[in-house]
Amino acid sequence: MIPKLRLPDSSELEALRALCRYETHGGYVWAGVMDDGELMCVPCLRDNYRQVFRETRDNGDSGWAIQGYANSGESESTEYCAHCNKPIWEH
Repeated sequence: MIPKLRLPDSSELEALRALCRYETHGGYVWAGVMDDGELMCVPCLRDNYRQVFRETRDNGDSGWAIQGYANSGESESTEYCAHCNKPIWEH
């Protein structure tokens, strides 16, 4: 299970907006942690922004709601996007 990183004053919707603006920050690759515990890459978050936003706002349990975010510095293994199956980061 990937630990989700959350800023103390950050909501899930603010995290989604920030993730869709930047794919990398501080040299790390970022991904969204969805409500089912899976990771979604930034390009898939951008492509499905409306659905993810709506499910997050409405506290949906379909697997499309974002619960936080993770970065490549938190994992020692290769992680794949649950939507497109492409590697998000490789170690």
